[in-house]
Amino acid sequence: MSDYILAFDVGGTFIKSAALLASGELVPESVASYPAKASLGREELLGHLTELIWRQMGTILTGDPLARLHGIGYAFPGEFDYPNGISYIAGLGKFESLYGVNLKQEVTARVLADAAGLGKRLSPRFRIAFENDASLFALGEWKLGKARPYRRSVCLTIGTGAGSAFLDGGRLVSSGAEVPPRGWICFLPFGDGIVDQYVSERGFLKLAADLAGPAGAAEGFGIKGLGVREFGVKEFAAMAREGNEAARRAFDQFGRNIGEVINRHLSAFRPEAIILGGQISKSSDLFLGGILDVLHDKAMAIETTDDTSLSTFAGAAELLRLE
Repeated sequence: MSDYILAFDVGGTFIKSAALLASGELVPESVASYPAKASLGREELLGHLTELIWRQMGTILTGDPLARLHGIGYAFPGEFDYPNGISYIAGLGKFESLYGVNLKQEVTARVLADAAGLGKRLSPRFRIAFENDASLFALGEWKLGKARPYRRSVCLTIGTGAGSAFLDGGRLVSSGAEVPPRGWICFLPFGDGIVDQYVSERGFLKLAADLAGPAGAAEGFGIKGLGVREFGVKEFAAMAREGNEAARRAFDQFGRNIGEVINRHLSAFRPEAIILGGQISKSSDLFLGGILDVLHDKAMAIETTDDTSLSTFAGAAELLRLE
């Protein structure tokens, strides 16, 4: 009989999930992605979240009929009361029906109500925990990834926004003079706005649009008849790797922006390393040079993760261990 943890990385479009042994070892066949169904009503969405628990447990039970559920760890976007499991997401058009809902209580109640199924599969120490996705990514990177060799590091997830988490000896640091409130850099001032507007997918795409000129035409990138906004980061990365000079300039400036954010907002923490994750980190070969060109602390290591989701899953297991 083995105890397992279910990890869910909740996004607005998809919910990625995996099962891990309570010791933190991943069950490879359990890695899956499901529709988020974020626009459903309250009861339907809670039912969907419960169904995903059952589906993941079904995968575990196929290989281990005596498996017990030790805990569930959720990476959820903000605004969110993580210790108490209460969602305050609003104004995003996603998960609106869960505003003010205590997900920890609601999901636990649904699991316990299934007395003949999930309810009888729970270990005596079963619990549910919630945390920000960047924080779980950081815990996973410290447990199994690139942050492990360093006592102090900052983990950045760069995607639709700029996620951040500060680590000291494997512990999350979210308060104090050296870190921003909650350890979140996204709302800190930068340029003509805030960090989230620059160190993100939309921040990169704005750089590309600016390079294309006032009309936003793609002729500046050697493409006729299309607008820059019809392209994503992936397409620009392919162009840059093929030698497109305008695309390469966009990535270089994006890296410089990241480097300046590190100089301005992260250096007080004195990190030995910055760990980059998120979708845009897959193009880090194109913007690392820009970071290094402006970085004040030349001894600071800049690392990129191999798989953000796997680190987040490992972080969920670590979160439950630490609780």
